[in-house]
Amino acid sequence: MLGVETTRELLDVSDQAPQALESLIWDADLEQWVPSRVKVEDLSDLTVFNPESRHVLQYNGSYWNNQLIDLGGTSIGGLSDVNLTDLETNQGLRFDGSDFVPFDYFEDPMSAQGDIMIRFGGNTTRLGIGTTGQVLTVVGGIPSWVDTSVNGSIDELSDVDTSSTPPTNGQGLVWSAADASWVPGSPEAALEASLDDLLDVDVALPQEAQVLTWASVQARWVASDPAGGVEEAPEDSGLYVRQNASWVAAPEGEVEEAPVNGISYVRQDASWIPLGDGGGGDGGGGINVGLSVQEPQQATSGLATFTGLGMGGTLQQLISSLDAWVVLYSSESARTADVGRGFNEDPELSDGVLFEAYLSSNSPLAVTPGITYLNNEEPVQEAIYAAIRDQSGFAVDAVVTITALAYGQITEVSGGSFGSGV
Repeated sequence: MLGVETTRELLDVSDQAPQALESLIWDADLEQWVPSRVKVEDLSDLTVFNPESRHVLQYNGSYWNNQLIDLGGTSIGGLSDVNLTDLETNQGLRFDGSDFVPFDYFEDPMSAQGDIMIRFGGNTTRLGIGTTGQVLTVVGGIPSWVDTSVNGSIDELSDVDTSSTPPTNGQGLVWSAADASWVPGSPEAALEASLDDLLDVDVALPQEAQVLTWASVQARWVASDPAGGVEEAPEDSGLYVRQNASWVAAPEGEVEEAPVNGISYVRQDASWIPLGDGGGGDGGGGINVGLSVQEPQQATSGLATFTGLGMGGTLQQLISSLDAWVVLYSSESARTADVGRGFNEDPELSDGVLFEAYLSSNSPLAVTPGITYLNNEEPVQEAIYAAIRDQSGFAVDAVVTITALAYGQITEVSGGSFGSGV
């Protein structure tokens, strides 16, 4: 540390109080730094003698000295690079590459809100705001406001042509690819297409008296027998299922009496057993035959429980309303324990994972060959548990529909339906 607070306390700095714009200059005689101003005349390569207004510093090859600028007169027209020929009122000067010459100085022509500036006849002028309902168009190469008509013809539309071939009574507008326009034509032509041409309809080979019904697995309308009365009784022997007013053949048996219309039955041990009303198996309360069943479930927080697939069976098909990684489990505890397993990580054989697949939105996945599933809880439950997630493990609340051949007891199907018995 120097032990001082200001420069004036230093031995080689003058204690003279500095003034504004002064600098510390070394004085060889005093051998000190002295506050002073540097002046033009102090410079060694510059000589100033009686400076006057309009003087400039000009270098003569050896030093700078002050000289008077000769503009050749007081008028700007006297300058060598200015040409004032044809100068007019309100014009300005601009450089054309060699001289400054007159040009039309821009003057804002706007006078009211909504004015538009246009170039017309070599001049910049204003186009006043139009009136209500007018539109801006070009007439004879000049922007103009014109009135519009709400009573115009459809032929005025750019993609409609009713003037080349005027329409006749009863015609409509049909698209002409050749003309790239809507033209008069017969609407009957559009009716020549087949119902099967629609993207969400599949009726390639419909049978007489069939109707269109929605098939959620195929995600389209398909031809099927109508729900209604029984057209004919089943054969005298055989096993049948009564479903949606239709008899579905099953293994052979003996028909003793016709069941009540509108209730689903299974023919087992020469008796008709309503589905869900008990009997038909050692477990009571259900059936133990193999039935093709289908059950949709809406996932909540990525979880769903299927209670209409029995205690076990064989998976046939799965479909999801959204892209999803679907995993089926034999117990609820197995599903809970599997939380955190990665998409590319295989489960252990003892983890209770029955089936898993990544399903694309509304794309049915046929399980071929069929995969067996079983409930592994104690006591055994009519439940199969599902986790529906994305590949990062986040929940996906999709609607997942499972079609299966159920072997275990089935007391009911919630939201789904029975298919054909086997």
